[in-house]
Amino acid sequence: WEKFGRQKTADLLSQINRIAVLLLLPLCGGVWFYSSDLLLIFATSQYSSVKGVVPWIATGSVMYGFSFLAYTGLFVANKTKIIARNYLVAGVINIILNIVLLPKYGFEIAALTTTISFFILLAFNVYSTHKYLPWKIPIGTLIRAFLSTITLLLFLNFAPIKLGSTFVDLILGTIIGIAVYLITIFAIGEIKESEILKLKIFVKKAFN
Repeated sequence: WEKFGRQKTADLLSQINRIAVLLLLPLCGGVWFYSSDLLLIFATSQYSSVKGVVPWIATGSVMYGFSFLAYTGLFVANKTKIIARNYLVAGVINIILNIVLLPKYGFEIAALTTTISFFILLAFNVYSTHKYLPWKIPIGTLIRAFLSTITLLLFLNFAPIKLGSTFVDLILGTIIGIAVYLITIFAIGEIKESEILKLKIFVKKAFN
């Protein structure tokens, strides 16, 4: 910001947003798909009844990650009061939603209310940062990443991996899912050959 100015910073932020979209969407989709398996591996069987909260936790985490990126303009402009206000408003909304909904629907609803609160935080941060450093999601990348994520989920759904071990199934499914996602994202033109070449050069330099 200080060295290269507003436009260069905006361009860099746009590149970071693109990478975040490409990484977070398939990750979130994978957590949705393997929510039951993840609970079996990382929790005891008594928590299997609450597997429905895992996808919302993943979605909320994605919303929070994007909201964190979205306030970059506020941070570099030293508008910490606006950042604090946005977090406070989202937090109050979360508390109100929990007070209203928890008694009726139980603690499971807290995952959904938190996701809603993080989405509201994202919206506030995007709106507040606009005049300092606009935060933009590359729509084309978002659409292609979404389509590629749907493709990998459909592949895993119609070609399930069942080797008898939940952990092994999860690992193999993850590897295959990543491969399907990368092939799809490349096939529909999101990843260019020049970017792959740059990545190869970077990896070669890193390990030499």
